[in-house]
Amino acid sequence: MRVLWVSPTGTGKSTAERVVASGHDVALYGRIELPGAQQVRRSQLWPWCRHADLIVVDGPFPLVKTKTSLKPSDESLFIEELRRHYDKIALGPTPTVDLLSGDARYLRKWCSRLGLEFGYRAQDNSAPVWTSGGWFKRGAVVPEGPYLAKFKALFQSINFRGWFELEGCIDDGVIVVSGCSAAWADDTIPEGREAEFLEALTK
Repeated sequence: MRVLWVSPTGTGKSTAERVVASGHDVALYGRIELPGAQQVRRSQLWPWCRHADLIVVDGPFPLVKTKTSLKPSDESLFIEELRRHYDKIALGPTPTVDLLSGDARYLRKWCSRLGLEFGYRAQDNSAPVWTSGGWFKRGAVVPEGPYLAKFKALFQSINFRGWFELEGCIDDGVIVVSGCSAAWADDTIPEGREAEFLEALTK
């Protein structure tokens, strides 16, 4: 299997290492280097994306500050352009997911649209904490954690396939979302069949 592995911060390195060890042809882009895998430059991403059997982005790209807000990075937008140009379903965060996980105001807006209460955790951490995460694939989320289903339509519309996790607290009996993460969930991926597991999520 030809795999293009994009790593904004290196968080998926251990999974990528196992994919390389399994004998797959892996090209790396970003903050990741591994023996047995070639490092590619930005100009080489076009042909690699065109011929890749699997494209992985192993975490959100850091957002860029503007005068009044935050926006997706040029790198994130470039990878999204590659996906759309070659009509590829890539596994991992899109610019929209980058914003959800990195901009609290953007997450609050979407929580409001989806009927979820949003709030910041108390500084004294006195409220009970909860998390709910799962792998999103076409029209489904595995496992079907609490409140994740509300994001299905949004993620389907942007062709997002990957790990997404909500976190929050219970404030006076009210379930409150205080943040989310699209960081790499290495401990949920079956060892020895990493590439096959990840490819199945893009179907």
